[in-house]
Amino acid sequence: MSTVAGGSILQEALDRFLSKQEEWHKQQERNGRLESHRNAIMIAASLIATTAFQAGANTPGGFWQDKF
Repeated sequence: MSTVAGGSILQEALDRFLSKQEEWHKQQERNGRLESHRNAIMIAASLIATTAFQAGANTPGGFWQDKF
């Protein structure tokens, strides 16, 4: 084997490694954005559910209309 052939094999391996590393970083970035969106949706859903429960539990005029 000559140094040129050995050097090109090493260069190809390094390029593949860097390519895989770059793909991994992009995937991690996408996962971070998805997690951020998921958290925002969960907060909104919790606030909507809380508001709906409070509206049902504390009806205007009270629950019992007849006075005993």
